Amino acid sequence: GLPTVLLEAMACSRPVVSTAVSGALDVIEDGKNGLLFPPYVPDEMAHAILRVLKDPGYGQLLGVAARETIERRYSWSVISQAYVDQYRNLLN
Repeated sequence: GLPTVLLEAMACSRPVVSTAVSGALDVIEDGKNGLLFPPYVPDEMAHAILRVLKDPGYGQLLGVAARETIERRYSWSVISQAYVDQYRNLLN
């Protein structure tokens, strides 16, 4: 499933830096609401982290976009409505 720690950080408007793997790829748009780096490339991870640390304004923009992503796609009202819709589809 989805990486809960990423969703929680994003909900707190924090910039996230993650390996580009299943789950993270479902929620993070690289450079828009977080930063992704390829698996097994620690230099890329360091570069992404330093980018956020050296430019706090950029990190803040990522964090705001991350929060908007959570509100738009993963809020309780959105998720619960998706469940209701699925149950309705199954009943039909």
